Amino acid sequence: MLKQGVELTLSRGLEQWLWFLGLDVCHPSGNLLVKYGLKKFKSLNNKGSSRYQSEQNGDLIDLHSFFVGIYPNSSDGFIFIRARNRCFLYTAKYPPWPGDYPEEYMFTPDTKDLTNRFHSAAALFLEWLEDYELWIEQSYGFKYRESCYEAYHLKWQPPSEGRDWFSSFLRYPFKTKPVKPVSAHMRLL
Repeated sequence: MLKQGVELTLSRGLEQWLWFLGLDVCHPSGNLLVKYGLKKFKSLNNKGSSRYQSEQNGDLIDLHSFFVGIYPNSSDGFIFIRARNRCFLYTAKYPPWPGDYPEEYMFTPDTKDLTNRFHSAAALFLEWLEDYELWIEQSYGFKYRESCYEAYHLKWQPPSEGRDWFSSFLRYPFKTKPVKPVSAHMRLL
């Protein structure tokens, strides 16, 4: 089983990364997701922002301001839903619509089997994310992502430390420890 708090740490990291994605879309040189090769389109129900998809090694990468996920042809998928601040194992053969998630295909990693399946699916997404972030750094320099981080109000971890944590979870899921975010998720009024 994952150490207590690891799934929440993963969720907070992906929440911060969604912020980065939003800035990548509005980059002064043009939409970085499109430059990286993702296809941009509006969702049929037109909820929220544009949607971006790319097929990589038979896996469908799916990015939207409401959620991010990966849906492999031959195994389980993975989805992070921002409004729930939660990651799930996703077993449907089709991607969800923004804001409409089929509950019967979403599972939390609460058994050994589900945890192993969850990690395998999450690892596919994190491998894609690792490649994307490497491309961002090589193309726009590490200071670009640092500026994205500085503009974010719910800081999780600085970009290099966040990438290190994702890499640790990807490679050593049962040894990876949760980290406390730099900024609390909710501020007291």
